[in-house]
Amino acid sequence: MSEIKPSAGGNIDTNAILMKINMLSEEIKIKSDKTDIEKLRLEMRKYTDQECKQVEKMMEEKFKSLKDLFDNLKMELARLRAEFEGHKNKDFVLLEQRVTALEKRITQLLQQIASMGSGHNNVSSGIDAGALAEIERRLSDLEDKFN
Repeated sequence: MSEIKPSAGGNIDTNAILMKINMLSEEIKIKSDKTDIEKLRLEMRKYTDQECKQVEKMMEEKFKSLKDLFDNLKMELARLRAEFEGHKNKDFVLLEQRVTALEKRITQLLQQIASMGSGHNNVSSGIDAGALAEIERRLSDLEDKFN
């Protein structure tokens, strides 16, 4: 820095002083701006690092939660499939039993009709031709339903 010297008449050159003050102010401003920018950069880095860690932690928790939910859904689906198969097999067995019982009844009815046709229990049994035709029609309907 240069030294301010009084003018020849003993007066102080105020313009030179103001100019020097302005230069010093600019130098101080530039230096303070650089340190402020560096502080700000460090604060921002610290803040973004913290935010990134929080987001990572939140994402890991959400991922774990979704994975647990997915696993629970898979187990529930497997349980429902097994339950469905059990019901299906049970219903099929019941249906098979009903069909077997109906087949036995039809066989008995056919045997009765065959014995009526052979003349053993013809008109003397009290069954008229219309009733016999109705039984044959019903039997035919039942056979159609099960075929």
